[in-house]
Amino acid sequence: MTTAATAPERRSRSERRRTTVPPIVAELRTALEQGDIDVLFQPQFAADDGRLVGAEALSRWTHPGLGVIGGDRLFAIAEQGGLTEALSHRVARIALAAARSWRAGLRLSLNVAAPDVLAADFVSNIAAMLAETRFSPACLTLEITEQVLLSDLGDTADKLRHL
Repeated sequence: MTTAATAPERRSRSERRRTTVPPIVAELRTALEQGDIDVLFQPQFAADDGRLVGAEALSRWTHPGLGVIGGDRLFAIAEQGGLTEALSHRVARIALAAARSWRAGLRLSLNVAAPDVLAADFVSNIAAMLAETRFSPACLTLEITEQVLLSDLGDTADKLRHL
């Protein structure tokens, strides 16, 4: 015989589903803590003469069971667990530190997630990472999604002016 759940029981199950962290999020948290997030660099070339002008930093996580997870999927997992900022900072620090040893004048492109730009401490975080890694701000390109720009154009423009 089946019994119907009472309203409090249904709410309790619903709340558990919302607050239960998927295992992959917990695994990502551990990977971040253990430094298991990698950064690859995709070269960028000048269209007119084909010379190397810089590289874009790409995040990768080699999950023991799922293989390599990157980009959008990795940040979607991070977002589920409130780890977007930690992931973004990890990728930026690795990329900035690595790019510091590149030939003078090469640019580093970093993708910036919406929560990063919208955070009140966005400018100070970028400035601190630049100072910490001693990477030239003149060689940094921040790639910002349209979603970020459209969510609060005025605030985003102010933050970018400060950088």
